[in-house]
Amino acid sequence: MEYREIMHEAARVFNERNPKYGDMRIGMERVAHIATIITGIQLSSHDIALVLHAVKLSRLGADRRNPDHYVDGVNYLAFAGELIESSSATDGLNAALSGIDEDFAKMADQFAASSPPTQPHEG
Repeated sequence: MEYREIMHEAARVFNERNPKYGDMRIGMERVAHIATIITGIQLSSHDIALVLHAVKLSRLGADRRNPDHYVDGVNYLAFAGELIESSSATDGLNAALSGIDEDFAKMADQFAASSPPTQPHEG
């Protein structure tokens, strides 16, 4: 795939993503919030875009000819570039994140109810 094709495809994918997944900034902020809860490490939306780019880079080891890795990688770097510039502009994002802790707690309760009881370790 040539450079121009990669860039054209990256733009096409980018333009089609919002109707499917919503505003990129809100999505990345939600992922950052969830990842922060899971890891206990404060992660930003910019961090998440870079991690997702790293996922695309890691997949090159399995198949270097898959154009999706390059196309998606371009978009994740573009997201990171936008997010680093707008990292202080969180006006509508906090409203989008409201209730996420409660949603996460409800999901955890569902999993806890279906988990088998743990056996004490005999040593």
